[in-house]
Amino acid sequence: EALRDVVLGEVNDFFRPEFLNRIDDIVMFKTLSKEDLLGIADLELYKVQKMLRDRELELEVSLEARKQLVDLGYEPALGARPLKRAILREVQNPLAESILASGDLSAGKVAIGFEAGKFTFKRV
Repeated sequence: EALRDVVLGEVNDFFRPEFLNRIDDIVMFKTLSKEDLLGIADLELYKVQKMLRDRELELEVSLEARKQLVDLGYEPALGARPLKRAILREVQNPLAESILASGDLSAGKVAIGFEAGKFTFKRV
């Protein structure tokens, strides 16, 4: 409540009453922690896994790889969007390129890890 009072005071000092009259409510957000982003990473990786189900491919992402994705996508001021970009850049695109390059579109499991400073993709 104290933070809300401070924010309302700042808003009242900055904006004109004509604009403030159009605001119905102010929502306060807390910055996402790395633990929060780890949960969001699991949800986003689940979406990738759902896309792979059509190809009868299963995705298994190690904890080290998920933590590295969180580290790459951790930008407190920007929320979860940088994490989504990191998953696209580091997992989804390389995985698609790897599958297409090998020509092996058969069913199976792909294990994603993080070793020696880079993401690894292995068929199991």
